[in-house]
Amino acid sequence: MAPMPADAALQAALDPPNAVPVGPAWNLDELRGLLPPRAALADAAVLVPLVGERETSVILTRRDDGLRNHGGQVSFPGGRVDPGDAGPLAAALREADEEIGLRPVDVSVLGYLDPLATVSGFRVLPVVARIPADFEPRPRPGEVAEVFSLPLAWLMAPENLARIAIRFGGRERHVLEYRRHAAAPPAARLGRHRLDPVQPAPAPARGRRTAMNPSPPWTTLVSPAQLAAALDDPMLVVLDARFSLGDPGAGEAAWREGHVPGARYVHLDRDLSGAHVPGAGRHPWPDARAFGRSLGALGITPGHQVVAYDAADGAFAARAWCLLRMAGHRRVAVLDGGFAAWRAEGHPVDGTVPEAEPAPPYPVTFDQTRLFDAARVQAHLDAGGLLLDARGAERFRGDAEPIDARAGHVPGATSRPYAENLADGRFKPRSELAEEFAALPGGGNPLRTVAMCGSGVTACHHLLAMAHAGLEGAGLYTGSWSGWIEDPARPVATGQD
Repeated sequence: MAPMPADAALQAALDPPNAVPVGPAWNLDELRGLLPPRAALADAAVLVPLVGERETSVILTRRDDGLRNHGGQVSFPGGRVDPGDAGPLAAALREADEEIGLRPVDVSVLGYLDPLATVSGFRVLPVVARIPADFEPRPRPGEVAEVFSLPLAWLMAPENLARIAIRFGGRERHVLEYRRHAAAPPAARLGRHRLDPVQPAPAPARGRRTAMNPSPPWTTLVSPAQLAAALDDPMLVVLDARFSLGDPGAGEAAWREGHVPGARYVHLDRDLSGAHVPGAGRHPWPDARAFGRSLGALGITPGHQVVAYDAADGAFAARAWCLLRMAGHRRVAVLDGGFAAWRAEGHPVDGTVPEAEPAPPYPVTFDQTRLFDAARVQAHLDAGGLLLDARGAERFRGDAEPIDARAGHVPGATSRPYAENLADGRFKPRSELAEEFAALPGGGNPLRTVAMCGSGVTACHHLLAMAHAGLEGAGLYTGSWSGWIEDPARPVATGQD
């Protein structure tokens, strides 16, 4: 029988993401006599990042030679599960972010390998995950000397492993050891030219980025300083999404007066909403083909980095972010603090209207599993899911309703105004957001959460905040409150509960 391909063999060995292994370490017997008797192993976790499309590779790190305990060691990013971590997965994601700059939002967890024990007294849980092909590592100085990759097929080939008998701790023990690295194919370093991973990328012109050396892939938030440093990147598209519900023309007028250099304007009603159908609410989710044409007219292709901003709090920019994200575009982020933060930091403002070079219509395919109508929302609630209402508390309670025809909320919904994602006009730190969402019913599980608001706009703020906190995957009730009350037969609740 032919051997199973490496990817399939690895997948077959994994415990699913929702089933964290609780058993003892598989190699515990080999460490008998090396660990203190009856001592409990401390919990640790490592992230095993897989990258590549035609051939899967595994990312590894080489520790800095100056480290006291693990100098020069080749391993995966990871470490101890701290008291503040929600569990081994959270610890692995945190450590990967700190050690090599791999953000949790860019990690797609595949599952867990069986835990293993270490001589230093840890029970280590390996978390296997896919990461983007264009990930660029940022090794932590003084800890990680090098980040490289080896083909998964080579690492899993039995002929490259040897079972070695050693005398250690008073008895013979067996360890698995890879044969000399000289027998392996050359390790393709991350950060090289993506069209030819064997050759180094050509050096860009001084002071200017090129399409082959783009700005980092921002996927949730970007600071004004980061955006300012990338304005010359030809693969960057900036969208001005300023808007006022009370004066629909005010945002575009403000854009014409002054904007981030090169920013193209997107109007909530024209560009970020679609034609009304029954139950769609005040800002209907657009048709995929129509939205693809709009993106093409803005010059956006699947290879572009997109950054959206609005006046300040990110509510309208988050709608643009959510549309692109649901369309499968990963490289999209929101300017944290909006145009107000941009100006406050003294970055340039341009009053000329840019001309976008049109691109072909974007191949939009919305993730329908995350887009909910009223019937799916009711089924979600009936199954015990969390429906998170982003409107202000007074509108949720029904004390006031300045926009829609009826006051109140969907029975069973939970109130969390989107403004609670912010502090001093900026998004709260991801750890703080993660704690706050974890305190909600359901423990912050994004797969059990659907966000709503008045018309499907500010609810996107919750999806952005959750993604920034490493909790991507929540759904959106696209019609939201205005869509819910289009049917007078649907129930309405008032008060806090």
